[in-house]
Amino acid sequence: MIISALCVDGAQALLTVLGIGLVLGPIITVVAYFAFWIWFMILGVSFITNPKKLLTMGAGGAVEALPLFSSLPVFTAMIATVVF
Repeated sequence: MIISALCVDGAQALLTVLGIGLVLGPIITVVAYFAFWIWFMILGVSFITNPKKLLTMGAGGAVEALPLFSSLPVFTAMIATVVF
């Protein structure tokens, strides 16, 4: 799961460098965010019973939604925090 997050962050950073990240970045963010959410649900991770995980996912999604921060490894930090 962390490797997948690294790939998402790498793709966003590359697209930002190429100049099309501002257009495709938000789309990648939304798709990846919900993909990881569903992946956690399949694995049985509950965000309702653990508010720290819910706060981590919410804060990570909010930071990743900002175009300026889309090239930073926010998804990797968010997923690693929830996993560990």
